[in-house]
Amino acid sequence: CRRGLELSPVNATAKAWTHFHLARCYARRGRKAEAIRHVEQALARQRSSRKSTEPGQRKSELSQDDLADAEHLLEQLQKGNG
Repeated sequence: CRRGLELSPVNATAKAWTHFHLARCYARRGRKAEAIRHVEQALARQRSSRKSTEPGQRKSELSQDDLADAEHLLEQLQKGNG
């Protein structure tokens, strides 16, 4: 799981996708705290990316499907179902 974050680009918006996929990985392994932390970071980076005025920033946002999946994953983890 961690290797994906280490290999991702340095720019913060590119990491939204990486944090989301790390969250899914941790959730599958039953590591709820890490999963919640990473899905929250993915969503925070998504929000900051959308607010950015830099032209290249929005290229790295989560897709609409990934965004919906991330929100659903967070909800399930918070309910204890992740």
